[in-house]
Formats: sequence, C-alpha cells, structure tokens
Amino acid sequence: MLQKEALPTCAFNIRGGGFVILSADNMEEHLKVFPNPTASVLHVEAQDLLRIAVSNSMGQCLMVQDVIGNNTDIDLSHFENGMYLLHITTQNGVATRQIHLMR
Repeated sequence: MLQKEALPTCAFNIRGGGFVILSADNMEEHLKVFPNPTASVLHVEAQDLLRIAVSNSMGQCLMVQDVIGNNTDIDLSHFENGMYLLHITTQNGVATRQIHLMR
C-alpha cells in the first residue's frame, strides 16, 4: 500500500491556546502583500508576523513557514501557475489573501 506524503497543517494556533479563524480589523489596515500577481517571490509585511501558510483552491495546505518579525519573502517558484490562498498569522489574528502566480 502506497502512503501519501503528509501535507503540512494549516491550523493557526495563536498565543493562549485558542484558534483564530476570523481576521482582526486592525491587522487588515497594516498588512501588505506584493507583488500580486507574482512570478515567484511574494513579499509580506505585517506587525508581529508568526506564520505564513499557502493553500490551493481546493483548500489543501501546500506550505507553512514560521516567521519572526515584521516582514518576509515567500518563494512560490516551485508551484504551478494559478490562484492560491495566503494565510497570514500575526499576534493580532489571521488574514487571508488571494494570490495569483503567473510566469
């Protein structure tokens, strides 16, 4: 029997042990994701970043990257062209952005 490769989990655990599924309004104001569309590398800026996750249009989590700080670059060059969801977790909550990868 063949085993499928395990996909990373896209659960978002915030300090205090709770799970956040709605984004915080104040986080939305200070969140920057660019360029979009992108050919490969995406830049994310937000205060107190904790984790970035990428999922496809079917909801499968493709990548999870832990982050410390206020900005990071996400390399999407190994993904196929298409639409992806970027889940950005900060200490203030979780926001989701639709990203278009086009080469």
